[in-house]
Amino acid sequence: SYHAIVKTIWNDFCDRMIEVSKIEKSLYTDKVMMYCIGTYLKLLHPIMPFVTHHLWRILWFEGFVFDKGWPQVLHIQGASDNIELLIQTIWQLRMMKQQIGSKHHEQVAIFIRSYSDYYRFITKYESVVEKLLKTENILYLTDTQKIPEWYTIATVQHVTVGIQETELTNYREEYEKLLLEL
Repeated sequence: SYHAIVKTIWNDFCDRMIEVSKIEKSLYTDKVMMYCIGTYLKLLHPIMPFVTHHLWRILWFEGFVFDKGWPQVLHIQGASDNIELLIQTIWQLRMMKQQIGSKHHEQVAIFIRSYSDYYRFITKYESVVEKLLKTENILYLTDTQKIPEWYTIATVQHVTVGIQETELTNYREEYEKLLLEL
């Protein structure tokens, strides 16, 4: 349906792909972005033919959108579930950042607790995580390590993530000062 397509464009393409492409570019970034735009135009064409036709021509796609047929599913060899888990982890931490009242530009401390294979994977994309979340530091914990105090936590599949609550940290400092005064 139209709403499902628009939701996918908004959540997957605009919120995820465009944001990541601003930070990390590869030789294929522009090609993948144009492939996605072409696919979305094909999906939307039956619902809004004049708009999609106009956009198809402006973006210099070959031929006509109505001649291109329905998009086909791409099967990519070696595609990993870790990419989807990384996307979900970043999304969860962004939601948590909003929940604790942290502004988009403010830096936060986070932790990620998972198994070692995921650590090796996520450290390859640490710069993306740091830029998208504006982190001041990332603490990596194994399954056996204790979760630090004063963190809001959530679970994404088998990964536990946390974001430090700066206001609570201030309460903790105040509490310690009051103990010293007594």
